[in-house]
Formats: sequence, C-alpha cells, structure tokens
Amino acid sequence: DLEREDLYGERAHISEFFAESIRSVIDIPFARGTLAVNSTFAHAFDKETIAFLEELTSIMEEGFGRLQDLDLLTRHMREAETMALAIAAVAGAGHIDEVLQTVVTQAAKILDSERVILFLYDEDAQVLIPRAQIGHDWEALRQVHQRPGESTSGRVFSSGKPESIQHLTESDYLKQFGPENRAHYAKIFSQITSYNTAAVPLFMDQRIIGTLSVGGKYTPYSERDIERLETLAAQATFAFYRTEQQKKLSESEAQYRQLIERAPSPIVVYAESCFLFLNPAAVRALGGGSAEQFVGRPIMDFVAPGHRWSLLRHMAAINNGRDYSSSLVGKFLRIGGEEVDIEITGYPIDYLGQPAVQVTFRDISAQIRAEKMLKLNLALQRVRNEVLLMKNEGNWYQI
Repeated sequence: DLEREDLYGERAHISEFFAESIRSVIDIPFARGTLAVNSTFAHAFDKETIAFLEELTSIMEEGFGRLQDLDLLTRHMREAETMALAIAAVAGAGHIDEVLQTVVTQAAKILDSERVILFLYDEDAQVLIPRAQIGHDWEALRQVHQRPGESTSGRVFSSGKPESIQHLTESDYLKQFGPENRAHYAKIFSQITSYNTAAVPLFMDQRIIGTLSVGGKYTPYSERDIERLETLAAQATFAFYRTEQQKKLSESEAQYRQLIERAPSPIVVYAESCFLFLNPAAVRALGGGSAEQFVGRPIMDFVAPGHRWSLLRHMAAINNGRDYSSSLVGKFLRIGGEEVDIEITGYPIDYLGQPAVQVTFRDISAQIRAEKMLKLNLALQRVRNEVLLMKNEGNWYQI
C-alpha cells in the first residue's frame, strides 16, 4: 500500500502518469525486460495473481524468443539472397580481371566495407600482387608488393587461416608493413581514426594462391562476416581455376592443331555428323581448296550413296562407346563428284570442350586397283593352265 509505505519513492512519479491514486505496484522480470502492473487497490496482488503474472511473462519470453528467431531467420534469408546475387554476378563475369573486380565489389557491398583488396601470389617474385580493389588509389596500389607474413594478408597467406583484427591504431597498423609499402598505407590511415580488418586465403588444389581482405568497417568483423568473405573467396578461386583450365585447354588445342595439321594422313573431326575440323591433307584428299568448304557441312554429303548406311552404323558404334578399333572400307565423294575408295578409323575425343570423333582415313584407290589387277591375273593364269592341260590330253603341241 503506497499510501502507507513507499520504499522506492514511486508514488510521486506514478501520479504524473495516472489520474487515479495508485496504491499497489508489481514488476515481474523476464529475459527481455519487466512486466509492470499497477492497481488503485491496496494489497491487490495475492499469491495466485503473482503466479498468473509470472506465467504470463514466461509466455511473453517465449514469444519474444520466437520473434528473435524469426528476425534472425529473415536476416539470414536476406543474406542468402544477397550472396546468391553476388555469386550470380561473379558467375556472369567474363574475363578473369572482370571476375575478380566483381568479387571485391560484392565483398564491399555485403560486408559494408570501404576498402577491399584481392591479392594473387606471384611465385617467381614471391610476393602478393594486388589484382582487384575498391577504395584505394590504383596507381599507388600497383606499387604494393607484399611478402608472405607482411600485414594481415601476408599472415593469412602464410598460415592459411582467416584473421580478423579490431580497432587498430595508426602505429599498430603501419607496423605490419615493410618500409616500401608503409608510405602507401599511411595515406589510407590518415583518413580514419581506427581500423577494423579481416582477410581470408584463396585455396586452389590444396595450395594458397592469394588472399581476399576487407577493411574500413566501423564495427568489428564477426564470424558470420568471415564465412561470407570465404564464400566470395571461393568464387574468386573457382573463376581463377576456370581461367587456368581454359588457358591449358587453349594451349593443348593449339598443340593439337599444330600436330594434326602437319600430319601427312587425312584427319577430320566431326560432331553431330558435321565436320568441325579438317587438316590440309584431308582437304586435298576431298578435292577442296580450304577447310571452310567443309566445316559445318554434314559428312554424308561426301559419302557415296551406296556406302552411307555402313558408315552410319560405324559412327553410331563409336559414339556409343562400342568397339571402334576396327577400320571401315567405303567410298568418299570429292568436291567434283569423283568417288574415292577409302579406309577409315575413328575414335571419340574431347574437342574444344565438347564430345566429338576424330577420323583418320587413307585413299586406297590404288590398292584396290592393284588387288583387282592381281585377281584378273590369277584368273587369266587359271585359264592359261586349263588350255595347256587340254593340249596335253589332246596331244596338241602348240596353241
């Protein structure tokens, strides 16, 4: 009863908000705050009422907890959507420099960072070289070559573990760099009073190829921030790996073309029954002047009508992975319509990233003519032997 006992001096304060005289007050604490209930009656809250109010606060606490979980889920969904858009943006970039710049742009956006640098390691010079950035002077940054162990990025490169540093002062920040890099970073730090930074390694084939670092955020980077930064770093690594593979594929393709074009045997590559590539020997064998006369055209345009079905079956066997070691004899049509006897051998290959078949063939027209002449000579020899036999049986002395 506040009229009789006002231990906390509440009566005067409460009277400012309520017209009626408040005589009983109760506060029930819970994890999110307190539930305060006032009454104009003295001794208004008995044990049962207090128990009821405590149960009510338990329900409120659970409700607030679920609301917080919902807020957290909503925030994670938004983060996931943002990350999905970032990954899509990276995947849609073309050239490797465009990909890396997209990665740092998305990192700055997602992690609310003023400065982002992506370093790649130069094995020959043994230094980390900036390849993409936001928030720096590019001309000055191009002069920065960080050694392993130097600064946050250098330490992350050496250890292979993410690192986050909070509230760096200018002196502590600049101590990380060698004399040749300190002047550049001193210009950066002169614009701010304290610095938070984080960096993660870029892994490819179980080796570290660089780092992705962020800085300039006014609140420390959390574990969640590090996880998102690692996701973006993985996208950069994948893009770099894809570029390396495309480079190797291009080099391999160039070597393949050089080898095949110099081959004395006619060689063609086809996919979906159409020519993709012919070496000079194949162009000459088919009576053409250049490969452009054949590329994109169906193979069957250059197969004699009576031999198309057998070639189709042979091609199907190769495409389906069945035995393709045996050769096939048939007839090709040259550009002028002349038929040429050929023997072909084919096997499946990967050509410019797509499944194809490489066919080697040789002109066996001379061989077939020689075989025909041999058969004719053998036939004439048999006739001659039979005539001589008649001579002996008939007692003839000359033919």
